[in-house]
Amino acid sequence: MGTFVRSGTLGLLLMGGFGLLRGQSPGEPQLLSDGSFATISVAAREVLLDVVATDSKGHPVEGLKASDFTVLEDGVPQSINSLSEHIAVATTTNAPPPPRLPPNAFSNFAAEANADSATIILIDALDSPVKAQMYLRQQIMAYFKTARPVTTFAIFQIDTTVHMVQGFTSDPQVLLQAVESKRDMPAIPPPMVSRYNKAREQYLTGALGLMGRYLAGFPGRKNIVWFAGRLPHTVYGLSRNPFPDAIDFDERAGRAANVQSLSRVAVYPIDDRGLEVYRGHAFGHEEMQHVADATGGRAFYETNGLKQALAQIAETSTSYYTLAYSPTNNAWNAHHREIKLVVNVRGATLLYRHGYFARKERKAQRIADAKGAVAMKAYAPAPAAGDAGDLEQAPPAGASLDAALELGALPPTELIFNASVTPATTVTRLGKGEPLPPDNYLREDFQRKPFRNYRMLFTVDPGRVSFSDSSDGHHHAQLEYAAVVYNAQGEILNSILSSRTINFTDADYRKVLQQEAPIGTELEIAVPEKGTFFLRLGVHDPITDQVGAMEIPVDAIQLGVAGPGQKLAP
Repeated sequence: MGTFVRSGTLGLLLMGGFGLLRGQSPGEPQLLSDGSFATISVAAREVLLDVVATDSKGHPVEGLKASDFTVLEDGVPQSINSLSEHIAVATTTNAPPPPRLPPNAFSNFAAEANADSATIILIDALDSPVKAQMYLRQQIMAYFKTARPVTTFAIFQIDTTVHMVQGFTSDPQVLLQAVESKRDMPAIPPPMVSRYNKAREQYLTGALGLMGRYLAGFPGRKNIVWFAGRLPHTVYGLSRNPFPDAIDFDERAGRAANVQSLSRVAVYPIDDRGLEVYRGHAFGHEEMQHVADATGGRAFYETNGLKQALAQIAETSTSYYTLAYSPTNNAWNAHHREIKLVVNVRGATLLYRHGYFARKERKAQRIADAKGAVAMKAYAPAPAAGDAGDLEQAPPAGASLDAALELGALPPTELIFNASVTPATTVTRLGKGEPLPPDNYLREDFQRKPFRNYRMLFTVDPGRVSFSDSSDGHHHAQLEYAAVVYNAQGEILNSILSSRTINFTDADYRKVLQQEAPIGTELEIAVPEKGTFFLRLGVHDPITDQVGAMEIPVDAIQLGVAGPGQKLAP
């Protein structure tokens, strides 16, 4: 076994922004006098705009065509190149609820959900009264008790930074458990509140910047449902935009296509104070409306129906259109451009981003590179003392596995697997000078603090594993298993990577395919005893580069309970 080594956490290579601007270089070969060919490159840019269309009753308008829309950029009509429609699954099918699993059993199998959209619940811990936060918790719990998985949800909290409460999942039970837990309780002591008020712009700008970089790597439209008592206007600058345009310079996306990608984020601010009225209330609502307009979302205020607002956002924002056009203005001078969109449907309301900055790719790329370098320097995990040799000898993980193990990333299901997790019955605390146990790579600042070992039994669906046959009639495969421990700030505290070679006789192979024998392995990893932590588990087939992953909040693992197929042990 070796350690799993990563270069950064929480989407460090992803920069936030809006819309999608694609650069293409279609080359046409030209015959030269010497008989050789030259290629003339022509740059063509295309703006992609996500549009939510609702009728007079607030329901999604479906079946629209490109001819139904008119696009103006700085008042100049634009020609629409394409229009695609994304429809939430729940509007067309009755998806069954996910299967119930026994205690300490987890799976990356999930019922079909809308893969084109994701919803982020953002709880603003310091911009909301404590009383409002308590009511908000009750409303979110009420929503997930009856919600069907029409989209994937994640839950974050903002105080002086941004914290992960629950990574993306479409399982309402997992989301309900996250809200019922104490993961999203304000953790900032009272003296910090006054300090926060003095540096509100700095805190929120940093937190929103992290979220923008994190969300830029996910496909489709991202809807941030921001529950707060107020949104300080100083954060948004002249454009009133909490997520400034920037390049997505993720290397994986760069290999797939030479594009300039801006994250597709819409903000839905909700005043969690409900009908409570006091001085300055209306001013806060004006700022909420500005943020919603700038990003293509909608503001909700003067209502106690927080559950109903969340349900309405989940229904309408996951059914949308993606419209593409090539701007007639070819001057890429970083100036802001206004977009106006009209639809030929009586009573229809459109939500969309109302502008973008026409930045040159190279300049924006340099800005993104500089910010990414700072982020990596700030968040790269430090190796444990004395483990440098082990880290250097660790087998490198493939890009697909590396991406799948990002905290909060949408869990890939190319490989389906279950994980049975059993916590040790006792807590370990090392004495001064006592070495870490074998295969334990806890970060140095946690090595002398209490920790608990967790045994993880992986069971993989054999139907998706690539087998090769040998002349002796045996069947061979290779699988990599990984586990990473994160804290709520997205920092890696421990990790392990194990490679397993499979060699089945023909008889054993038939048993495996008939589900009479499992494919899997067992790993063990140490997790600090005190704090909020997450386990990110992954399985990788290096032959096909297929991967599966899941995320388990450690507080969802029951102490004193053995996972299926395991026994309790010290």
